[in-house]
Amino acid sequence: MKKFMLTALVAVIAMVNANAQEGVFRLGGSAGYSTEIEEIGYGIDIVYSINDTWEVAADYIFIPEIDDMLKFSFFDINAHYMISESFYALAGIDFASTKIDFTIFDESISESDSETGANIGVGGRFSLTDSLSFFTEAKYVTTYDGLFNIRAGILFSF
Repeated sequence: MKKFMLTALVAVIAMVNANAQEGVFRLGGSAGYSTEIEEIGYGIDIVYSINDTWEVAADYIFIPEIDDMLKFSFFDINAHYMISESFYALAGIDFASTKIDFTIFDESISESDSETGANIGVGGRFSLTDSLSFFTEAKYVTTYDGLFNIRAGILFSF
């Protein structure tokens, strides 16, 4: 699963680099909240505007250790359909992983799990300057019996 996620990220970055002169490339960070996990997560975001109607986005969200033993991470690849200049609908694939490390009776135990699912949602992006924008998203993710995520962040345009 990790090899697939790394390959997908490299493919998105290669596609962006190959077409950098044709569209707008954005890179940034975000923070968000997941209703089922009930923790704040942090993300790295890449967005490539193909044209005025379509964008391709990839984001990696990680949730720091919960109770010193549980970790979550999510890697999403989404298509954005621009409804207007500022608002978009999104749909894509979610690759989620969980890892738990704990000690019981002086024995260290480590387990991990991963799932692949889909996500669908809406977002908005608002220009602050020519090269800086604020964005927010709300989406439903089908992994781990369904999660609702909201997040906000900043993107720098290149």
